[in-house]
Amino acid sequence: MEPSPPPQAYTERPNQKRPKVDSELPNGNLSAKRLTLDNCYITEVLAFPRSLAVFRSGVFYWNATCWLDRFPIPQLAMRKIADHCNTTTLHKGQICEFKGSPISNEGFRHAPDIRLLVVFPHMNKPFDSEEVQRIWTSDIVIPSVSRHVNSSVRRYLPANYKLLQLNSQAKRIELGLDVADTPLCIALRSDNLQGVWADIVSKTQQKGFEEFRGAFLVALGQWHPTATLDKSMEGAWKSLVSRWWDLEMDMNYIPVETFEVRVESQYGLSG
Repeated sequence: MEPSPPPQAYTERPNQKRPKVDSELPNGNLSAKRLTLDNCYITEVLAFPRSLAVFRSGVFYWNATCWLDRFPIPQLAMRKIADHCNTTTLHKGQICEFKGSPISNEGFRHAPDIRLLVVFPHMNKPFDSEEVQRIWTSDIVIPSVSRHVNSSVRRYLPANYKLLQLNSQAKRIELGLDVADTPLCIALRSDNLQGVWADIVSKTQQKGFEEFRGAFLVALGQWHPTATLDKSMEGAWKSLVSRWWDLEMDMNYIPVETFEVRVESQYGLSG
């Protein structure tokens, strides 16, 4: 077999047009152009609240079925969360979604602008396993909530994880439809949230709940670029604060040293 001929250098054909070069610049060099800021926008905010009471809304919707799989956490945010709990890696089996939406029972198609997550640094089992969900719901969250709501609200709480699971599967079990679990949210008054979270933390420190020990909250905000688009970084920041963050979040519950903002910029060439 004869060896293949060496690759031929590219040569321009006589009738092939060369790309147009800006003749006003010496040799058309990129270094002769001026880089200018066209737009800024904020795509992500990461914060670590001390309490569920960080939300200003009068009603808080507990996401009882933890639909984390529907809206994955960005890799950069996962890295930042792992850094916060001093670990090299973190997987989704160590995180659950705590705040839901009142319309999620009807099929929530988009992640909320600001999500509230609970992270378990010492969890070795996948959080979405039946065993972990049962312990978290039946032995930790529901008892903590029950102690901080009045009897009229308490009667609407599911007694345990099994009943909650049956409620979330109603369309499949009662109607025979081939559908996944319907995310189920339970409304709580915001003035009860500080006590609820304190009880949850206290419970996770008890014997038998070691895998839930050290649980902490993460507020993850994500926006489409057009939501905070502005000509300057300061303008993008003011847009975020006035239209989104300050309306929903109370910074009295967030240590400022844990607050991180991800800003993206668009630049153009001129000159």
